[in-house]
Amino acid sequence: MNPTKKNFVSDALFQALINQYTEALIITDENQRPQYWNDKAESLFGVTADDFCSNQQVLEKVGGRSQLGELPFETDIVRLSSPALFEEQQFHRTIETLVINNAVWRFIRFTELSTFSLTESELYIQSRTDELSQLLNRRGFQSTLENNIEKRLALAILDVDYFKRINDNHGHATGDRAIEWIAGQLNSEFTDAVCVGRLGGDEFGVVLEVVDENQTKLRFEGFCKTISRQRPKFYPPGISISVGVAISKLKNTGSRRLLTAGDRAMYQSKQAGRNQSTSVELN
Repeated sequence: MNPTKKNFVSDALFQALINQYTEALIITDENQRPQYWNDKAESLFGVTADDFCSNQQVLEKVGGRSQLGELPFETDIVRLSSPALFEEQQFHRTIETLVINNAVWRFIRFTELSTFSLTESELYIQSRTDELSQLLNRRGFQSTLENNIEKRLALAILDVDYFKRINDNHGHATGDRAIEWIAGQLNSEFTDAVCVGRLGGDEFGVVLEVVDENQTKLRFEGFCKTISRQRPKFYPPGISISVGVAISKLKNTGSRRLLTAGDRAMYQSKQAGRNQSTSVELN
């Protein structure tokens, strides 16, 4: 039986840990389901205890997966809105992953920007993270790619079609929403990725370990179709992407070669009419 908010604090170890936090705190299990939250979390989200586990904003802010490597914590900036806040505000979200009583728990705290301070390790992680998308930035992406180069890899470059038109006709706020939306779609689809990053502007990168070449090609072709079929509320005309995939037939293919081939394949997709994926194989 999973612990509940009521009996969670009866465990002396959990109580000792909980007492260390003065901010809004939520503890989730390995399936990212809230199992404990303090009064400050209820107040911050403006949700009662009875509705906490079903509140969509709560579930969004405790879900997802880390793109920040193997360290037992991650930190980013999230936007929160609730009746307790006069307007949407930004908070630092810090997630610590702990193994307690042979189970994995995630301690998620939300801190006001004015009172937040970063440790040296957290500063290192932040330096590798893109603030808008919360994916790896180019530095973090290339570093992770290099650390996995001994594997047989596929590297995809994804570019939003007519992104300048979105910015010019609907404003940069809508463009930012598009970047955030694409990032969320990438995180949902490529949960097995070696890394996912925003390489700059409206360009993203995904690295997968290759098991089956054809399956890899089909995944990105399918992802293009999935994106184009949707109609986000913030941009009803819909968004499409052009993708270039470089698939290595051997291990230890250089990162620069993968990036160059993926970029060239992406431009082939652009030239062929956009909203499609082009794959090339590297010997």
